[in-house]
Amino acid sequence: MFGVLKENSLKKTNNPTAKANSSVLARRITILCLSLVFSISIITTVLSLLSLSNFTNQNLQIRAEISVDLINAEVQNSLNAAINMTNTLVVMAPTIDSQAEMERIFNNLLDVVPSIFEIYFGTTLSRFDGGHFVTATDWDPYGDNPQWDQTRRPWFITAMQRAHSTVITDPYVDDSTGEICVTIVRTAEANGQIIGVVGTDVFLDELTRLVVDHKITSDGSTFIINKEGFYIVNQDQSLVMNENFFETTGSHLRNITSSTGVQVIVEGTTYWASVPVTGMDWFIISTGSTDEFTKYFWQLLWITVIVVLVLSIVATIISLRFSTILTKPITKLSGILKLIADGDLTQTIEVKGKDEISTMTRMLKETQESLRGLIGDIVTGARKLESVGDELSDIMAKSAEAISQINVNMQNMTEKSISQSTSVTETNATMVQIVNNIESLNQNIGTQSASVSRSSVEIEKMIKQISEVTQSLVLNEKNVGNLTAASVEGYDAVRKMTDDITTVMQESERLYAINKVIQDIASQTNLLAMNAAIEAAHAGSVGKGFAVVAGEIRKLAESSSGQAKTVSDVLRKIKSALDSINSASDEVLDRFALIDGAVKTVTEQENNIRIAMETQNAESKEIFNAMQNSQEITEKVRQSSGEMLTGSREVIEEGKNLEGATSALTIGINEVSQGLSTLNATVSRADEIGRENKESVNVLLREVSHFKT
Repeated sequence: MFGVLKENSLKKTNNPTAKANSSVLARRITILCLSLVFSISIITTVLSLLSLSNFTNQNLQIRAEISVDLINAEVQNSLNAAINMTNTLVVMAPTIDSQAEMERIFNNLLDVVPSIFEIYFGTTLSRFDGGHFVTATDWDPYGDNPQWDQTRRPWFITAMQRAHSTVITDPYVDDSTGEICVTIVRTAEANGQIIGVVGTDVFLDELTRLVVDHKITSDGSTFIINKEGFYIVNQDQSLVMNENFFETTGSHLRNITSSTGVQVIVEGTTYWASVPVTGMDWFIISTGSTDEFTKYFWQLLWITVIVVLVLSIVATIISLRFSTILTKPITKLSGILKLIADGDLTQTIEVKGKDEISTMTRMLKETQESLRGLIGDIVTGARKLESVGDELSDIMAKSAEAISQINVNMQNMTEKSISQSTSVTETNATMVQIVNNIESLNQNIGTQSASVSRSSVEIEKMIKQISEVTQSLVLNEKNVGNLTAASVEGYDAVRKMTDDITTVMQESERLYAINKVIQDIASQTNLLAMNAAIEAAHAGSVGKGFAVVAGEIRKLAESSSGQAKTVSDVLRKIKSALDSINSASDEVLDRFALIDGAVKTVTEQENNIRIAMETQNAESKEIFNAMQNSQEITEKVRQSSGEMLTGSREVIEEGKNLEGATSALTIGINEVSQGLSTLNATVSRADEIGRENKESVNVLLREVSHFKT
């Protein structure tokens, strides 16, 4: 609580200077509080923006990598069945005895893979040279074109150029269905010699649906290009093999063909994510706008700005209220000091609380009371001096009258010796009165010395209180140190949690690899089932039971593959959640760093306050030393007054001797006449001194009367 100063009912404090000073102090306190709030807010906002920006970029990178990897895996799954079928037929073709048997097997296998709509085999010799061409359907290319020759077809030439490898041709539009498709071809061998080429025609509608449906953002698009840049899969099928991506929108992305992994590029508000299709010269590209990621950034930015504004308003209100509470008692205290400076000591000062302002108010109250008592003592002593001066003036007048009488009646001095003796007696009485006045003055000096002693005691108390405040600041410094240690422990705990999360992420990657192995096993099982189905078809009616078993095995493999995909999705979600937790942990570490900076700022402020208190303690000690010097001077004055008192008493003693010598006055009348002129001058000077003393006493009373007690 602050000291409450209560003015008397006769006069209220109204000091414009004090109000102006308190207003300046209030403004400074408000500006300091607002500066701290704005500084902390700006730092927090900048750190939040940097954190949000990094989080947005990381989120885009992770999401793009997961999406294109998933698309790559599904493209592989979509084409693997047809590729496996082609590779299986390459192994079977040399073992089939007749064209009719081959046609029947091809026809039975056509429904095994839904995306395959045609299976065929062409020998390295054309039909004009004794070769043949077998299909799984009723397609007869010779009927439409008698000169048709499989060895001159692009797919055949491509397979021969890349013998012993499974090749996927560029997309084309099938003449019979009008659908976009590709051909998967591979050379068949017998006894180390190439005997022909096996081909399977595959519709790309399912692959197109898979690729187009997978988008990184809702406004994005995904497509596949080949190494030269021509579109392989695109939502706009008119662009397939008709437009080159590198010659239009992707002229700046030619370097993606040399990349072996996921590559993400952000240009302005557009992102480009690419990955090569495993085992092919195809590249999956996904593009779109970054607005979906940055909108959360701007939302959080606006929230941060609003929070900063609200904190600024609250800080302004609190600082204004706090500055008003702090400066109000100071304003009242300044008004009281102004009245005391003007000589008004009638103010009533009430003290409440134990803070620094209350202590200062208590000291002011004690000083006012001491000053009031001192002024009262001075007034009393001055009035006594005035009375003594009047009496001294009367005595000097009587002395002058007596000397005049001596001058007139010098011849009658002998007869008037008795009268002179009486005058000497009165003079002795007057000197006694002067001695009494000097004793009273000595007592007043003692009172002043006591007042100085009390002031010294109060200043010594203030020095002790300042020392206690300094000790409290030292204790606060230790508490701030404990807070710093606690902040460091919290930082270490969060860092350990981050390390644990990293370990879990690594284990999750191992589970993902294990799941990949399960998918491969399911794929191989599916391939075995197809081989079993082929053998069953080759066996005819005898292998029907085995075909049923092969179908069940194939269903089991497909189920296993589906479950493996589900597990893969769950693992990806877990990985995404762990990434988010890891990012949040990094942000918490940043917050701990801010807390550590704020604790250091508080430590610096505590040190500044402690230094100020130590400076005030040194200055208070200097005041205390000055008061002690003043007390020593007062003691010296009191000693001088004692010496004066001793001298006055000696004068009285001499007066008595003068009274004894009156009897010899007649004998020394001539000598007295000679010294009479000197005595007359001395009395005149004494009268002047009496008048000067009276004027000085009047001036003292006039000055003291300015103080109201």
